[in-house]
Amino acid sequence: MVDFGHLAASLGCCYSVSSFQMLFGLKPNQVDFLWRKYFLYERYYKPKWMLWMLHFFRRYPVEEEAALFWHVAPDTYRIHLWELISFAYDNFNEIHFEDRFEQQPIGGLFPNCLWAVDGTAIAISRPKNYAMQRMLYSGKKKRHVINFQIIVRISDGLIVQCPKFGFPGCCGDITAWKLHRTSSLLQPGSTNHLAITYIH
Repeated sequence: MVDFGHLAASLGCCYSVSSFQMLFGLKPNQVDFLWRKYFLYERYYKPKWMLWMLHFFRRYPVEEEAALFWHVAPDTYRIHLWELISFAYDNFNEIHFEDRFEQQPIGGLFPNCLWAVDGTAIAISRPKNYAMQRMLYSGKKKRHVINFQIIVRISDGLIVQCPKFGFPGCCGDITAWKLHRTSSLLQPGSTNHLAITYIH
């Protein structure tokens, strides 16, 4: 039996159930259930690769970034990650991969809107400085986070803006939208006539 909470802590990525769930999307006992059901007798696969896969599905990082996070070479990360994903695709009954990638026509969801805006909170370590702690703490997420906002064109799903820098966790989505003046980036000269939907 593998203690995935202890394994994650030993790898230096999280030290509590809540941080584990935020990083991997599941609780340690749920990961343990999947491991015992599908990988217990598959001696080739390692438990840490399971964390790599869940982290990938949760965050969708670029391979170089994820390899740096896990302290492994990018080629090593790539090979074992996709080996495990291939195995999961063929064997997991709890996760339906075909549904994950099936897309409903975006235009039909928001017929009167041109763009959709959504914010996502990326968890960070608690700063040592008290003022920074207060600024980066999100009351909604109960964590220290940085808020990033993405703008998508409704007609074809094209990402119009993916910012390089985010806003402190104390800023809600609407506040970040106003502070960043994001609407001016969509279509200069016609921002008074935009039809925008905000996804909660």
